[in-house]
Amino acid sequence: MKIFFYLFASLTLISAVRATNIVQNPSFEDIDSFGAKQWFEGFFRNSTGQNGFLPQDGNRMEITGCEDVVCLTTGGLNQRLPTQPGTTYTLTFWADLGDTSEGGTGEVLVGWFRQRFEVVGTFIAQDSSEAGLRLFTITGLPGDDAPNGAGLEIMGMNDNGSFVTIDNVCVFATSDGTCDGVTTPEPASMSLLAGGFLAISGLAAARRKWAGAGFRSRASCGLRR
Repeated sequence: MKIFFYLFASLTLISAVRATNIVQNPSFEDIDSFGAKQWFEGFFRNSTGQNGFLPQDGNRMEITGCEDVVCLTTGGLNQRLPTQPGTTYTLTFWADLGDTSEGGTGEVLVGWFRQRFEVVGTFIAQDSSEAGLRLFTITGLPGDDAPNGAGLEIMGMNDNGSFVTIDNVCVFATSDGTCDGVTTPEPASMSLLAGGFLAISGLAAARRKWAGAGFRSRASCGLRR
């Protein structure tokens, strides 16, 4: 199994103090006829489970079967967040990158929009039949109050006929601790580092270039379902 983490923001361990999650409808439980409220879902759709893929907790999650690289350049889950200038934020979320056996690839790409769109993390699974939810963390995200706070976008693809799922998204002020009781792994249990994962910091994720034309919102874009 080969799983790679390309991070533009730093990966850190944080204390177990509970922080306030500024994401609305973070576990996608609140829905209407369009899908998860407060989110533009893009290529994702709200689900209670499919083909053995289940929510991390609760009854709902977001899932996509998108197979093309276009899934990583548009059509992600996104939401505007009430961030503040001068405050640094941490993002945590649960994701399953799906079955990637026989040369397949599962990938989640995370973008952060202020004055322009920036890729802040790319998570890739390759050559593995082991699907499963894992907790991902990105820190060092700068706040912004212009015009309406920073924007978060999470994109996903799996080119092996499998799925990518997202659940329990949390963004919180890093100084506040961990998010709503979600505890990040301690060094002794960091299976993502000890069990075949590789953490790489640098410019590797820059292989995709972003025009930064603006952040999509549910109000301004049609939903593709």
